[in-house]
Amino acid sequence: QGLAWVRTAGALVAGIVCVTFVLHVVWLARFRHGYVTEWDESGYMQFSLSNFDALHDQGLWTFAETVGGRETFGPLLPLVASLAYPIVGRGVFGGLLVLPLFFAGLVGASFALARQFVSDSWAVVAALTVAAMPAVTDYARLFHFALPATACLIAALWALVRSDGLRRVSWAVAFGVFVALTLLARTMTVAYLPGLALAAGTQFLVGAPDLRVKVRNLAIAAAAAGLVAGPWYIRNARNVYDSLVGSGYGE
Repeated sequence: QGLAWVRTAGALVAGIVCVTFVLHVVWLARFRHGYVTEWDESGYMQFSLSNFDALHDQGLWTFAETVGGRETFGPLLPLVASLAYPIVGRGVFGGLLVLPLFFAGLVGASFALARQFVSDSWAVVAALTVAAMPAVTDYARLFHFALPATACLIAALWALVRSDGLRRVSWAVAFGVFVALTLLARTMTVAYLPGLALAAGTQFLVGAPDLRVKVRNLAIAAAAAGLVAGPWYIRNARNVYDSLVGSGYGE
């Protein structure tokens, strides 16, 4: 019966994702197809289009240089959109169709995270609540960085909890990768690093001591995060710092 309910809960969440995903696509087709983009969207979409053109016209090396040269803007969403254009079509509407994918990931990760703390029935409620949030709905229909960053952050927290107090190396690596993707999704998430470090530190209080294993897996997680996000941040560190301290968070 327990396994049957797990399958039922997963099916319910899959149903929620499918229905809301279709609603987002229908809404985008009705109210955004052929309409103008707003200021920030225009810039972000230009990034994705130039990424695609660099890959299509000049090859992988130029593509990597183009993605890495955004300076102050997180490269993840334009990168994913540029890779999706061969499927969804190169253009404004094709770019918008990428956002519901991150929406689906956010709802799924919310369910998976909630299941670590509450019953499956309440985890379904958590997933439905996230899917129905007005802010989540709005950002699932805008070519902005907020939804990808949120989806990656929730996935990182889920992986951290699944690491069983940093004793499972595969989930520790997943935590590091999702933290890196969060940082690459939106540069302002650099401000979340102290909170993420504190969350990782609390895992030393979970389960058996196993201090050596936990330290090793935390170091592996940090290395995975550095390997994924490090190259872009090293290249653009000064610009990101100036942006966050200047026009972002201020002094």
